Amino acid sequence: MKFFSIFLLNICSICSLINCQNVILSAKQPEQPIVPSPFVSASNEFGFNVVEQLNPSPPDDATEEARSQYAEPKNILISPYGLASSLAMLYDGANGQTAEQFAKVMKFDSMDKAIIPKAVKDGYESIQSSSSGVTYRMANALIGKDGIGFTDAYRKMLEDNFQAQLFESNVNMNDLNKMFADKTDNMISQMIMAKPSDISMMLADGTYFSGKWMYPFYEEDSHIDTFFGRNDVTYNNVTFMRKFGRYGFVYLSDVEADMIEFPFKDDQVAFYGILPRDPNDDLSDIRTSLNVSYIEKMINKLSYKIDSTVELPRLNVDYKEEQLSDVLMKMGIVDAFGNDAKFGSISTQSGAHLTQVIHRSKMILNENNAKRKDNENEDSGVAPIFYNFNHPFFYFIRHKQTGQIYMMGEMHTF
Repeated sequence: MKFFSIFLLNICSICSLINCQNVILSAKQPEQPIVPSPFVSASNEFGFNVVEQLNPSPPDDATEEARSQYAEPKNILISPYGLASSLAMLYDGANGQTAEQFAKVMKFDSMDKAIIPKAVKDGYESIQSSSSGVTYRMANALIGKDGIGFTDAYRKMLEDNFQAQLFESNVNMNDLNKMFADKTDNMISQMIMAKPSDISMMLADGTYFSGKWMYPFYEEDSHIDTFFGRNDVTYNNVTFMRKFGRYGFVYLSDVEADMIEFPFKDDQVAFYGILPRDPNDDLSDIRTSLNVSYIEKMINKLSYKIDSTVELPRLNVDYKEEQLSDVLMKMGIVDAFGNDAKFGSISTQSGAHLTQVIHRSKMILNENNAKRKDNENEDSGVAPIFYNFNHPFFYFIRHKQTGQIYMMGEMHTF
């Protein structure tokens, strides 16, 4: 029935295009191509690679038996900028082969190590100052064993550039979690649930994002409907926001999906949704194909010439990855987690090494209590294109002037 509805929708869309007389209006111009800075490119690429690790895909030539060993893909939300920033803290204090492994995995090997702290600081200031339509918050903490002896120079460098603080494992947990709450507008108030024990160093990174739409979704237009998961699994009672308007879109032929741009207020930051045309898609082709150059190329091809109707579910995502250490080791950061770790610029004590890396991201996107004004007409246009995000999709949130991706994730279930 689902496939019949999609077929019927396409037929109706063609008829609407033929009958609609005033659809093609003055179009917004595509944004000018940009060349992301080395840090932006590196952090974005790292984000794509981490998502691929968190939702691993079987090889194209895998047998059915081999495919059955892979878990169904899960909802994911990470902050590529936040993750790269927190790991850059460690890279700054690493030496020898430990630093080399960080540089290779993080794509920092072509950069001057000395400029990275400022690049992190600039990235945070960019999104804080460029738009009143979004809220992005980040907090980082490095917790060491009692008596680890963090150097004063390292402590000051973190506080100046990384939205970070250093703690020892005898810290009062209320003080530790209060730091995360204070820096994330109380949206991440319980970052670490249990007092760290038997650790050398634990890295914790928390990020929060919310935004107000440039083209408001009105509460009156929202409705309850069904989100279709894979293999005929359905999720009822999902609230979908609906809007008729001039959204940028482009077809990604390589992965048979459409990319739609949802700008936030002031048009400096946007949410980009990548919607497969196959409702049963597991997003494996998308997550393995995306990279920085491809995304920038496709964004420059966004068309704003035709009106469309979009339906997007409300998103209230809170994702925590407590064993990111395993992912990082698979990617090639190995020495940092053992006796071969070299963190001489962080601690005055020998033997300091990572024992755990935690990343938590939270994102809230909804109507922001927007209601249609009394003198504002109801959306009644007939759009030739209808994008319904009612099945698995990939998304990311990007700063338009720099190309920095602040949030990235996948939705598979509700």
